[in-house]
Amino acid sequence: MDNQLISTERREKYARIRDIYRGKEYLDAYAIHTDLRVQEDPRKAIGGMWEEIGRLQFNFLIRQGMGPGDSLLDIGCGTLRGGRLFIPYLNKGNYCGIDISPKAIEFAKNMVEEDIEMSIKEPEIFINGDKHLTFDCLNGRRFQYILAQSVINHLPPHEVAICFNNFHKVMGFNAKAYITYMYRRHGCRKKSSKDWQYSLQYLSDLLPSELKCEAVEYGHPRGMRMMRIEKND
Repeated sequence: MDNQLISTERREKYARIRDIYRGKEYLDAYAIHTDLRVQEDPRKAIGGMWEEIGRLQFNFLIRQGMGPGDSLLDIGCGTLRGGRLFIPYLNKGNYCGIDISPKAIEFAKNMVEEDIEMSIKEPEIFINGDKHLTFDCLNGRRFQYILAQSVINHLPPHEVAICFNNFHKVMGFNAKAYITYMYRRHGCRKKSSKDWQYSLQYLSDLLPSELKCEAVEYGHPRGMRMMRIEKND
């Protein structure tokens, strides 16, 4: 294909994306954008690298001690890039995935229904209708493990603060939350219409006093960092 044509198509695509985010609440726009990406390709819609990142998430939580008897909240579960591995591993009813994209959840549910190994585990997968991460949609359910892969790097600081200040609603006894973030040495920076970079200290300062965090080795192929959040002793 001619380079000039590729460049034109790329500019037009970016212009369409910018238009999605104009005049709408950010989370509403992000849900629409994700829906469109899922319709194009469900396996590339949620950051791509379907096999590699799915396996990375799974192996990481196993190394962190998650066993079949533990419960997992998969925040921003998308099209089950990681969920398709977690669900068969965990005991029946121990996986819960939420997302703000109706198309992603539709794809995820269909995938579960078509796979007997997943369907017999009866995972909970549903749309977070509130969109803000208040976790009210979970009706007080608590988990031993919480994962947010490629979530807060798509959230502005005030939405991250909402998430952090509501973690107490879903963190069970000795719970651990693992959150990936795009690294920045100091403070925070909006990198694009849907991408933010954060320093660990900036994120730590957003946490309520009853929670603490630390960096954890992750090995993400694109350099994304991982933090672990736990309750203070």
